[in-house]
Amino acid sequence: MKNTARKNIIAQGFSLIEMLVVIAVIGVIAAIAIPSISGINDAAAKGKDQRNAQNVVSVFQAGQAAGVTWNTTSAEAAFDDVVAGKKRHWSI
Repeated sequence: MKNTARKNIIAQGFSLIEMLVVIAVIGVIAAIAIPSISGINDAAAKGKDQRNAQNVVSVFQAGQAAGVTWNTTSAEAAFDDVVAGKKRHWSI
């Protein structure tokens, strides 16, 4: 009867193999998740750039309607410049 009681006490902890398996699984999950997180950041930055470019097009069109002279030839050119990261090309 004493032998059974000792085995139950010993069996309550984790073995080294079990701990290594858990650490390996966590490592695999982290290796999968980290590139996905950087992809999310890139997508968010791209979306922000697109919204900024759309705002520039709106300003360009509103300025044209108000009679402002632009250095670019069209709203599409202004949009392309913003997406490409070029400086603003308008003057009042």
